[in-house]
Amino acid sequence: MGARMKKNCCSCLSVTMLFLLLLFCWSAPRLSAAAEKFDFNNMSDAQQRMIFAPQLVSGDDIREGKIAQRKLNISRMMRGEGAPGAPGGDSYAKRLAILEKRVYGGGAAAGTGLRPKAGVMFSSAVSRHPALDMVLLRVPQLLYQAGLVPVPTERLQSVLNNFRYRGQLRTPLQISRFLAEYPGARYLFFVQFIAFPRVFPGQLRFSYCLADGVEGRVYPAAVLERFVRGPGELSPALHSCFVEMAGRAAVQARAVPWQGKVFLVQGGVAYLSAGRFSGLAPGQLLVVDGGSRPVRDPRTGMVVGSVPGPPKAQLRVQRFFGDDLAEAVIVAGAGVRIGDTVRILPPPPPR
Repeated sequence: MGARMKKNCCSCLSVTMLFLLLLFCWSAPRLSAAAEKFDFNNMSDAQQRMIFAPQLVSGDDIREGKIAQRKLNISRMMRGEGAPGAPGGDSYAKRLAILEKRVYGGGAAAGTGLRPKAGVMFSSAVSRHPALDMVLLRVPQLLYQAGLVPVPTERLQSVLNNFRYRGQLRTPLQISRFLAEYPGARYLFFVQFIAFPRVFPGQLRFSYCLADGVEGRVYPAAVLERFVRGPGELSPALHSCFVEMAGRAAVQARAVPWQGKVFLVQGGVAYLSAGRFSGLAPGQLLVVDGGSRPVRDPRTGMVVGSVPGPPKAQLRVQRFFGDDLAEAVIVAGAGVRIGDTVRILPPPPPR
């Protein structure tokens, strides 16, 4: 009797294992094909909303206690009492200082030159993987080495989560324009999917797009491929993809002049989304440009850049605070508003 029951149990276990194996063989090619068909350039606005919208949480939900999310406290930042939602010190500024010392050695190169901010966001199609978690720890240093000031993903997400009208931010272009004002991430990388090989050796596929929140432009998506011979090569392959991705933004940053954003105006003082780590210095003069006008290719309708409006005010950098932010006094002109673009005042022409 016992032998018969044992034989029946073994038979059931074998049938179950065979069923799971057949289910895996049936679903794996379809999952891979779905990832390969994930083409951001040909997606509609509705499809983009399906991918990026689930990451956003309404500020009303936070205030009603439905979501356990710390609030963005601008007044504490003004008093220098720490980063938004981070009690007990500005860990972001401390991390930037460590990166600056590690990359530039604390020498003459540190703190010189203007650097735009950049951040990385992930679509819901990107799943967690141990190899990816290892590489993400090194991404801030990769961005800093490329001449960019890194903004952590959790900081970007916290600002989005605390925005009352987050329903207006549905596409990468809208999100990048919003985050270019505060915390000032001009360049945003939207990682669309990462397809890990099912068998080794195989191909790792990494897809992302780059958005410029100041220019109001989303560049065509890129798909990077890396050949990996085993699981131990996944982290180096991902590291190579992030290095190439950061280099692309660095090339764009060198091709255009540095620009920052005004994210708050109180009386005769403007608060800027760039500070010491971005390369500004106390006493530096900045020009506030009027509303920019997008320039489109008449053949395709694509935005190829933006032309700033006429200068309307001048600012003098007074002091730094918070997570790489600056307080500036309006010394000439008027009409400075939230979202205005600032740039370095060019030197007078030689006589």
